[in-house]
Amino acid sequence: MSGGETQARSGAMLPDAVVPGATLGAGETPAVPGAAVPGVVGPGVVGPGVVGPGSAPPAALAAFEPTAFEPHPRLAHAHLQTIFGELWPRRLPALHDAWRAACRREILTLPDGDRVVAYFHLHPDDPGRQRPVVLHLHGLEGSAEASYQRGLSAKTFAAGFHSVRLNFRNCGDHEELARGFYFGARTEEVESALGHLHRDWGFERILCTGVSLGGNMLLHYLADVGDRPPPWLVGAAAVSPPIEMSDTCEALAQGWNRIYDLFFMALLYRKLARKVRLSPGGDEIRPYLRICRGVRSLREFDERITAPLGGYESGAAYYRAGSSGPRLDFIRVPTLIVHAQDDPFLPFAMFERHGERIAGNPWLRTAFPRHGGHVGFWSAPGYPRPEPWCDERWSENEAVRFLRAIS
Repeated sequence: MSGGETQARSGAMLPDAVVPGATLGAGETPAVPGAAVPGVVGPGVVGPGVVGPGSAPPAALAAFEPTAFEPHPRLAHAHLQTIFGELWPRRLPALHDAWRAACRREILTLPDGDRVVAYFHLHPDDPGRQRPVVLHLHGLEGSAEASYQRGLSAKTFAAGFHSVRLNFRNCGDHEELARGFYFGARTEEVESALGHLHRDWGFERILCTGVSLGGNMLLHYLADVGDRPPPWLVGAAAVSPPIEMSDTCEALAQGWNRIYDLFFMALLYRKLARKVRLSPGGDEIRPYLRICRGVRSLREFDERITAPLGGYESGAAYYRAGSSGPRLDFIRVPTLIVHAQDDPFLPFAMFERHGERIAGNPWLRTAFPRHGGHVGFWSAPGYPRPEPWCDERWSENEAVRFLRAIS
């Protein structure tokens, strides 16, 4: 635990205390004075659907403690953390040469016939797949080549796991492989990729990470399977997940966040233009490309394009269907959720709103530092690095530490 925290192992939310699992920086205080930051309560408190022997979380889950996060002194501001973490060139050190050498590109076929690209990094000394594998899911309009995807994949490989980076449909400039789209409210790609790893590749222990929208999709899938998860799915970690999608779009429309909103819109317009040109059935999408030219925000895009393409009656209906927050109490797989309280466009209020669900589910651990921005978490010089593969990207380090602890 970091300095200034108080442990509460009784299984109850305590006023003026930080509940285990809600990790703040050294000397920090909860976001809401006089209230516990959402976290994990002690043994004996479970959410709906958990009954009978064998339903208790593993001891390693309760024992895991995230390290405290201290931001780089020149990057303390949320926007600096967010932008620097996204734009700073990622040069993985020689430590990860084996990860680079092990890379192989595979194409996975989804149940509806669409195809997606995945990059496998398999340890050559384990042809029998005895080591566990980690599947990595990216964010909105990201890809397997995103900086955080490469970082998480390389670190899990260095920590002894096999590693697989997945592109969602049309991502990574592969619009020609899929007729459909990926949607934040649907988890077919997550379920299908996990099934491929177990059924076709023979893995008996599978873990998963998800970042931003991919983190929400991962939590959504875990809630879908509820108290009947596949026995081979042993752990998960979600970083900066938008567990209330409507809150995210509302925040993107405010102040400086409009820069991010316009950035996403530019990526989405490019995606639609490429699909019209390259995708099977591209002509069917052409009317939406014309609509997109007049769209000025992500919320408007979801109302006029995402919802009708996905069969939702409105953007609001799409957000309700896709938000994992109201269903976090159904997760029964050991899961770490990492989110910064100062995330500029994923307001921490969404986690506070679902604090009881989170705190009442002993299958969840949380790390909610006061700083870090959106998928930033660039740590201060001298930050403790307990493993050779740890670097300045704190959230990646903690995610991999957690997966190793519970696998």
